[in-house]
Amino acid sequence: MGYRYESEKALELLRIFGRSEIRIRILMALGSSEVKVGQLSEDLNLTTSNILHAMKVLVDIGVIEKTRNGYALTNIGFVLFKIFNDIIGTMATFSKNMEFWLSHDIGGIPNHLEKSIGLLKNCEVIKSTPDDITKSHTNFLNQVSQAKDMKGISPIYCRDFYHLLRTQLKNKINVELLLTEVVLEKVLKEAEEERGILEEANSDGRLRLFTIDEGVNVAFTITDSIISLGFFNHDGAYDMSNDLVGSDEGALDWGMQLYEYYRNQSEEIML
Repeated sequence: MGYRYESEKALELLRIFGRSEIRIRILMALGSSEVKVGQLSEDLNLTTSNILHAMKVLVDIGVIEKTRNGYALTNIGFVLFKIFNDIIGTMATFSKNMEFWLSHDIGGIPNHLEKSIGLLKNCEVIKSTPDDITKSHTNFLNQVSQAKDMKGISPIYCRDFYHLLRTQLKNKINVELLLTEVVLEKVLKEAEEERGILEEANSDGRLRLFTIDEGVNVAFTITDSIISLGFFNHDGAYDMSNDLVGSDEGALDWGMQLYEYYRNQSEEIML
């Protein structure tokens, strides 16, 4: 009975927000600073009476408090603000590119990064079309050609893979790659006649190669300016025609966390 009592209290707190969009909007508006009622009314385009009515409920449950300069979040309110901010960002990410997220196996995203997937809300899907079947791949090549630093993970070997690597190294770009054994073997085989290029870059630190588990089911590249993310379809085939691409700070931060997650499970090799 005690557990049910606590659960009911938690559900009632959720209902307080679920029954009122205004309360959620006030919570988000107070996320970074104290605000006066008049300013809230102007910012949210709501009447003062609507603001005050919603605020009374939030004060009563300990989410906001009256201050000398207006109203502000309590400690509880600030935690709830961060949670709602993540939820809203997540819904924005999925709703913007719903087909992309529904049609792919996203099991390669670790749990802790699923929770912050809202950082990808500004990303765009670059999709190949019948009249431009190489659109996503061409866009990818154009983006990484401008990079100063490139990191990537790949359980697949696609056309231009070695050519791109060779070009980046010749342009003195720092490259780190996490590859499955199969992909690594293909890279080294294609580079067989000019192995010196890879060995030189590896010895001076411009190229770092790591091996990862064959079961990895996400492929992506992150540079100093973009992240390009790809997944397998639910049938197990890698989707070469759709890339999720982003360039804002949030997307790059999320991408680096994903890269570090897999690099921590990899083993570096020396050529």
